Amino acid sequence: MFGNLPLNYELQLLILATALGKTYNNLDVSYIETLLDDDIIYESQQVLAPLKGKEAVLDYLRKKFVTLRNTPGAQLIAELGFMGSQDRAYIKAAFAVEGQPCLILSQGEKDRKLAVVLVEGVKGKIKRVELCTVAPHWSQVRGTGEYPE
Repeated sequence: MFGNLPLNYELQLLILATALGKTYNNLDVSYIETLLDDDIIYESQQVLAPLKGKEAVLDYLRKKFVTLRNTPGAQLIAELGFMGSQDRAYIKAAFAVEGQPCLILSQGEKDRKLAVVLVEGVKGKIKRVELCTVAPHWSQVRGTGEYPE
């Protein structure tokens, strides 16, 4: 449909990325609680150790969202996008595929882009979340202008 992924998997990723976008945009884990795989891995390029397991991820996000709600200008803004080509990238991410649905994450205002959020799905559940602040870079994503509500 949009790239090099099988259509059914791409649609699954689009659904899961949209739910995660709603979670970030509303600072509310209820959008993904039932969509997280029990063995989910939530990883950020800014943190040394990944979070593992549904309860650990939900606990982390709940606490993070409380902090963000209480910090002026810290609102997360997630835009739905599709991974573009990495042909000209200095650092290539092996786990990102052209056409893959993803999110561009900004903070405070839409123009303050910080990260690409990639989702991996298995049987309709979010199996892995990669918060990418280095590679792939947000400039490699084709934003849609859609911010899941």
